[in-house]
Formats: sequence, C-alpha cells, structure tokens
Amino acid sequence: TMMHASGMVALFALIAFILPISTIASYSVIIASGEEECYVIRAPSNQESIIDGSFDVLDDELSIDVISARLESNEEVVWEHKMEGESIFEYRVKTGGVYRFCLENGKHQKPDGLDRHVGWALRLRKPPRMLDNDLEGPDQERASDLVETAAGLSNEWISLLDHYSHLETREYVHRELTENMLTRVVRWTVIEGLVLLLIAGGQVMYLRKFFERRRYL
Repeated sequence: TMMHASGMVALFALIAFILPISTIASYSVIIASGEEECYVIRAPSNQESIIDGSFDVLDDELSIDVISARLESNEEVVWEHKMEGESIFEYRVKTGGVYRFCLENGKHQKPDGLDRHVGWALRLRKPPRMLDNDLEGPDQERASDLVETAAGLSNEWISLLDHYSHLETREYVHRELTENMLTRVVRWTVIEGLVLLLIAGGQVMYLRKFFERRRYL
C-alpha cells in the first residue's frame, strides 16, 4: 500500500512538472452581422509556445455556418477555421510576436443580417516539458508515454472546462431572454387591464347618463 501511494505521488508530481499551469477563462461577445471582433495576444520571443482555445455560437436558434475564426501574425493569416459546431483549436508558435485572434459573423461571406452571441476562450501556454532523449530503457519509454498521456488529459480537461463555461453562458443568455419576455408579457397584461378598466368605467358613466336622461324624460 505504501509503495502504491508513493507511486501515485510520483505520478502526480511528474504531471505537475510536465504540464505548465495556465489561466483558464472564457468570455462572450455579440458580433454584429457582417462584422468581426479581434483580440490581441503576445507570444514571448525566443521561446516556443502554444496558442489554443475554443469558440461556440450561443444562439441555438441561429445557423452557425456564417461564423469563422482566424489567427493572424503581421497581417498574415496563419490559421483559419469555418465553424461547424463547437470548435477547439491549437496553434504552435515557433517564434514570439503579436498575434490577432478574430471572430467573423459573415464579414467575408454573405451576411444574413442577424447578430450572434459567441462564446470564446483564448490561452497562451508553454509546450509540455519533455524528458531527456539521451536516456534509454523501459523506464524511459513508460515515462515518455506518461508525458504524452498527461498532456492529452490536460488538453481534454481544459476543453471540457471551456465547454461547460459556454453552457453556463448559454444558460444565462436564455434565462435573460426568458425573463425579458416574461417582463414584457406582464407589462402588456397590466396595460391591457388598465385599458379594460378605462373602457368599463366609460361604459358605466355612459349608461348612467343614459338612464338619467330617460328618467327626466
């Protein structure tokens, strides 16, 4: 049992050593039809790094085929993708510099005149730390497999967090829309009630005057 526990501790220590810690956050933006929104991220110079993230349309009732994303460096497109569902991307940066991540709503296509609420996440992280290639043997192979597995698990975990963050934002958008609709319904119901009261009051006054005239006649 002690050996098993020490092995688990060593496993988590190796994962913590291999995988860099990155800030996980997601955002949302409303993109007007025929427009785009761009965000700047700076990669450190003289160092290899990874730009990754995800994006998803939060309006379930709208089509997604007009949404696309691209990554630019010095006004040159280094990566682009047309949305076909919740999209996850990763781009390995060889040299540092300023990069722009842009989301489009039909800007370079035929816009449909509808604004879209898009959730997105963007991160800059270091590549997983690799072990010394000079070492050989079964222990080295197991360690290399562990490095690869840990990196894959880390990426899947971050993607899962992005997915749930987009779901929470979508739920908030739908709840806000529902509350606005209920507020409008209540407002119109109150207005209709006041109008009916005014009409009923007017009818009562008219009938009272009508019967008073009949009585005098």
